[in-house]
Amino acid sequence: MNEVTNVLIGFELNREGSQICYYDRTACEPICVPTKVGTNLFLFPTALGKVKGRSDWHFGLEARYFGTLDKGICIDNLYDIALGTEGVEVDGETYSPADLLAVFLRESLKLLGLSSIVRSVEAIMVTSAHLTGDLVRNLRKAFLSLGFSRDQILLQNEMESFYYYAFSQRQDFWKKRIGLFRISENEVTFNALTEDRAARPSTVRLTTARSLTFSGDEAIRDLEMCEYAVTSLGDDEYSGILLAGNSFEPAKMQQTVSFLVEDRRRVYYGDNLFVKGACYAAMARRENQNMRGRLYMSEDLIETNVAIEVTDGGKPVRYPLITAGVNWYESAAGCELLLAEGDTLTFVTTDLAGMNEASVELPLTGLPKRPPKATRIALSVSCVSADHCDVEAEDLGLGAFFPATHKIWRMTIPLRGQNEEGWE
Repeated sequence: MNEVTNVLIGFELNREGSQICYYDRTACEPICVPTKVGTNLFLFPTALGKVKGRSDWHFGLEARYFGTLDKGICIDNLYDIALGTEGVEVDGETYSPADLLAVFLRESLKLLGLSSIVRSVEAIMVTSAHLTGDLVRNLRKAFLSLGFSRDQILLQNEMESFYYYAFSQRQDFWKKRIGLFRISENEVTFNALTEDRAARPSTVRLTTARSLTFSGDEAIRDLEMCEYAVTSLGDDEYSGILLAGNSFEPAKMQQTVSFLVEDRRRVYYGDNLFVKGACYAAMARRENQNMRGRLYMSEDLIETNVAIEVTDGGKPVRYPLITAGVNWYESAAGCELLLAEGDTLTFVTTDLAGMNEASVELPLTGLPKRPPKATRIALSVSCVSADHCDVEAEDLGLGAFFPATHKIWRMTIPLRGQNEEGWE
């Protein structure tokens, strides 16, 4: 690749495989990086490998090759390891999930051919089928251990990558509903994006239909898929259809293709939709593009603002901690404060529009009795899902006269379920 600074990267990490692309600012589109120069092989196994007693690591297909050797080791379930917290013993050493992810990311990012990946990259957006708390923590730890800063690390799930890909296309693709068929060897799932242009900003919502499990009879697979497509689209109008997955063969699905292109629907298929969507998202975030004023109503979107009540210059104010309208895995905050009086922290929650206010208190039970402003509290707030955020407060005391106990208080604040009377 030609660019060596301010590089924007999309990285798809999944159980079935991973792939990488970068944003070409000249062509104004993502470019997928092949595993071998001059080939169209972009997807590589999410796997690590090495030879016992040696320090060199390998990824992807090479990792699987080393697993076939007498002294070879192959970690073929790396994605599942990354979803947990258990350490793994490899060649006599124990590695955390974050450690193994760091090795996999370091080795696979070498495909970009950059002399210094950390200095060259402006942002890297990782997309995965599902983002869990453990996977998010492990990815962040892995990138930080490689020298990336928090500002360089971006995360989103596949459906948000679908959104960014779809609305980065020409207007005739997204002027009506947009459909996505995710096709694997055994089943197909349908998702749709619908935009409410009357809202300000306009909102885009995702719907998911029940999956279809194929019978396994190749002779009727096209018929099964076509019937599923007819049922999924129903009477709604679609301007764009995407077919994702490497199990779709147009030559064998003529009936399905003929139906999908009816009514001048634009149809695309391939297995690089999500990685390109991640790259478009990195571009939009870094260039402050708002996708033409749209707000994607992700299932991971936080719908509640969280602030803490404090005093500033003798006046009561609210210090914001969690801001509604962003994904839960992008939300974390920390601060230190002096207790002016009492031994209770009061948090205020409001909905996405700043309405429907409610209060939640965290009693600092067992806090030593001290004069006003003689207790320093370290406060950290982090979201563990779109439904909850965890609060942790630690007693730091105040110098030698009021030594810290380092006692910790924790609580969970619900982020959904609020109505006009408060929390349900």
